[in-house]
Amino acid sequence: MHMIAYEAIKKSIIHNELKPGEHISEYMLCEELGMSRTPVREALKVLASEGLVEIYRGVGIFVKHVTAKEVYEIFEVRAALEGVALQTSLANITDDELNKMEAVWLELKEAIEKGEDVELKTISESDSKFHYLIVEKCDNSFLKKIMKGIRENILRYQYLSATALGDKEDTINQHLEIINLIRTRELDKILPVLTEHIKEAADNIARSSNNQLF
Repeated sequence: MHMIAYEAIKKSIIHNELKPGEHISEYMLCEELGMSRTPVREALKVLASEGLVEIYRGVGIFVKHVTAKEVYEIFEVRAALEGVALQTSLANITDDELNKMEAVWLELKEAIEKGEDVELKTISESDSKFHYLIVEKCDNSFLKKIMKGIRENILRYQYLSATALGDKEDTINQHLEIINLIRTRELDKILPVLTEHIKEAADNIARSSNNQLF
């Protein structure tokens, strides 16, 4: 039962429905989720261990703030790990998987060119799936566990800033470029582009925060 509560609360934090610094009421969560306090408390403990909430005895439970420094640190780790993952995932990612991923980004590009409003949430989720593919197809199970632990925080950072992904069309083009480079299976060509892409994402998020707490 506590995993249901965990997923619901985590989603609210990642989607910025529960905002940084906001006090979390156990009573309100129990009411909203239709649960007793035990599973809600267990869920909050897990979220605290993942760095999404902070528990202060005698004070309360709060959604954790985020600083620009933390953004840079986690994206630096992310770039390094994805680079390692890429070394073995290149041989495992199929052309069919690349074609399906490309189709998603081309559809987004077409929508923007038509003047349609493409939500940040849609782009963020497509971005997450793309980078998840690189990690998931690598041969390093330990690396996968580490990336799973920081994936939610990366998504949260993107949602915290409306400009986290920079120019939408530019972001789409960057993903299409990386997909085409992956087709070459040449690590030395792909790695610098992928690394710069991740660094730029961190720059956009940190810049929007003006180096202050979210």
